[in-house]
Amino acid sequence: MIKVQGISKIYQMGEVNATALRNVSFTVEDGEYVLLSGRSGSGKSTLLNILTGVDKPSEGEVFIGTECITDYTENQLAKWRGKNIGIVFQFFQLIPTLSVLENILLPMDIVGTIAREQRDEKALGILKALGMEKHKDKMPSALSGGEQQRVAIARSLANDAGVIFADEPTGNLDLENANKIYELLQKLNEQGKTIIMVSHEREDIPGVTRKIFLRDGQIMEDSKDEKTII
Repeated sequence: MIKVQGISKIYQMGEVNATALRNVSFTVEDGEYVLLSGRSGSGKSTLLNILTGVDKPSEGEVFIGTECITDYTENQLAKWRGKNIGIVFQFFQLIPTLSVLENILLPMDIVGTIAREQRDEKALGILKALGMEKHKDKMPSALSGGEQQRVAIARSLANDAGVIFADEPTGNLDLENANKIYELLQKLNEQGKTIIMVSHEREDIPGVTRKIFLRDGQIMEDSKDEKTII
């Protein structure tokens, strides 16, 4: 379970304070597939950064499971991220000098919770499940955008994370490949993964069970509560 409690974020820009989030609170239950949407400047990317521990709130707390990640040091956050969550980025963020297989193995090597002799087999199993096993020895530059994003999703699953955060995962893809990524994320959710996706538009995405719409750093709509703030 993810609990966001009274989160505010204020950036100091010279003598001016810019408020990115204003007293945001909500809870995500295990197994939900949540879409965070809003236009540029709505605060959705800031919220995602706080949920993943990349940024800290000015006020409020974030609990994932029983852990309050807002109290963690940078070293604690790095270890926690590696073991507990997967992150999928718009621009893939694959290591260009590593093969597809090596990109999947890297998070396992960093975290070290999976025995070394089991890592190759596990990585190949993930790639096979996503239809990417035949590309295991290729470099990312030899893959299409859609294929690179599938590898990025495979990497997010390397350490059996229960929660996947997807930051505009189809923003750099054509419609056909975007739909394939949506289908893949829906399948992962059906298998029990909790997914929180950020999207620029309030679009209909297959499998999404809940939509949260932000504007000016506040939640304007939450389909779970069936209430709208104008």
